[in-house]
Amino acid sequence: MKLVVLKLWIGRLAFAAAASSAGDTLRAIPAQWHRAASRPQLPKAPNEAISVGSHVDACQFVEHAFADEYLELLREGILNVTSSRRGEKSPIQDLEQAYSFELTATLAGLPFAAEALGLPLEEFLDRTVDPHCNAFFINAVVLDPSSGSFGSAPWHDFALAMHQDTSLQEFTEGSRLPPGDKGVARTVVVLYLNDVVDAGAELEVYNSTEDGCVEGSGESSGYCLQRLALLQARDRCGSGAQQDRGEEPEEEVWKSCHIAVMNEVLGSNLLARLEPRKGRLVHFDGRLSHAVRLGAPASPVRVSIVLEQFAYPEAVIKMIPTLTPLKDGKPFFASRSLKSRFLYRSGEPRKFGSPKVSSTKFRDCLLRGRSQQPPAESPLRSCVQEATAAASEEL
Repeated sequence: MKLVVLKLWIGRLAFAAAASSAGDTLRAIPAQWHRAASRPQLPKAPNEAISVGSHVDACQFVEHAFADEYLELLREGILNVTSSRRGEKSPIQDLEQAYSFELTATLAGLPFAAEALGLPLEEFLDRTVDPHCNAFFINAVVLDPSSGSFGSAPWHDFALAMHQDTSLQEFTEGSRLPPGDKGVARTVVVLYLNDVVDAGAELEVYNSTEDGCVEGSGESSGYCLQRLALLQARDRCGSGAQQDRGEEPEEEVWKSCHIAVMNEVLGSNLLARLEPRKGRLVHFDGRLSHAVRLGAPASPVRVSIVLEQFAYPEAVIKMIPTLTPLKDGKPFFASRSLKSRFLYRSGEPRKFGSPKVSSTKFRDCLLRGRSQQPPAESPLRSCVQEATAAASEEL
C-alpha cells in the first residue's frame, strides 16, 4: 500500500513539474511565437512569373494564375471525385487526415492524366510541368477543419506535419540513386482552388532538406530540423502525462507550450509561408521540408491540387507504371478505354516507364515552346509526341 501511495505521489510530482516546466517555457517564449501571433506572408510579394524547374529562388508564387471559370471547374471536379472519401482516411502517406486521390505517371502517361481522372488538367499541366523531370505524382488535397484537430503532439497546430514529398520513393528501392539521394521530388507545384483568408491553413516551407535525418531511427547523422523541433518540444515542455489524464488547465498549458516551441524552432528556419488564395500558384524546391497549418474551425474546406515532380535515372523509371490513378487505394479510371489500355483486368499495370520517349528531347521541346511568344499551345502533349518520334529515330 505504501509503495502504491509513493508511486502516486511521485507521479503527481512529475506531473506538476511537467506542467510547471511547460508554463515557464511558455512565459519565456516571445509573444510572436504564440498561437495568437500573426503569421506574416513570406515571400511578401508575388513573382511576375514562375520559372518552372528553376530553384534559384527556393519558393516562387503568382496570383490569379488561371481564369476563375477554370479554377471553379477544377474545384468542383475534385470535390466530386473525393466526395466518397468523407470520413475515411487517405491511403496516401502524410495525408491521413485529408480527402484525396492520386495519380502516378511517367512522361509517356502524363498527357493522358486529364482523361484518366475526368478532370480538366491540361491547362494546369501545360503551365506547371518541370521540363527536367520524368516521373510525376498528382494528388488533390481537401482539408476540412470542421473535422477537428489534425495534429498529434507536438504538431497540434498542423493539418499536415513537416515532411518531404517522397510519394514515388518505393520505386527507387534497390536502384542506384546517387549517394544521399532519397528519391525526393525535384519540384513541387501547388494550385489553390479557393480562399482561406486570415484563418490558418498556410503552406510553410523550411530551410531544411532533412539530409541529416536518418529514417527509422532516433539518431541523426547531421543537422535535422524536424528532430530538433521534436526534441525541443519534449525537453522544454515536459512529457505528455497530463494529456493522457485529460486534466485541465495543465493540458492546455502543455499544448500551448508545444505550439509556441514549434513556432519558434520552425519559424526561425522559415523560407515561405503562404495562405490559400484562389488562383495562387506556388512552386518550390522539392528537396525542402514543408508542412500545412491547421485551419480555424470555422474556415472553409481547403481545396488544392499538388504536382510532385521527380528526375530519376532510367533504371527507376522502368519500375514506375506509365499511368495509374488510384482512389480509395484502388485503380480508378474515368475512361474505360484508358483503363483497358493501361491496366490488366486484375488491376495490375500493363505498361511501365517511358521506353519510347526521349527525356532530353522532351526537355528541349518544352523549354523552347515556353520561350515562344505567345507560348506554344498544348506543349505537354506535343512535346511528348516529338520526344517519342525522336526516340524512335534514335532506335
